[in-house]
Amino acid sequence: MTSPRSGIISGVKTTRYAHAKYLFPFFWFPLSFLLAIGYFFWRIRTGSMKKNREFFAIKYRRDYF
Repeated sequence: MTSPRSGIISGVKTTRYAHAKYLFPFFWFPLSFLLAIGYFFWRIRTGSMKKNREFFAIKYRRDYF
């Protein structure tokens, strides 16, 4: 069993989530990237739907906008 003081940085007490310090950017950068892509796709989609308001109203026989 290794002592809790042994780690990548010697002298610093490592916790259960010490690996999160290194995986943090690899998790959040793609997530934020996908979120941005989804946001712009949704803006374009809703914008085109508002542009074709009459078509959607005729298609669904309802006024969602």
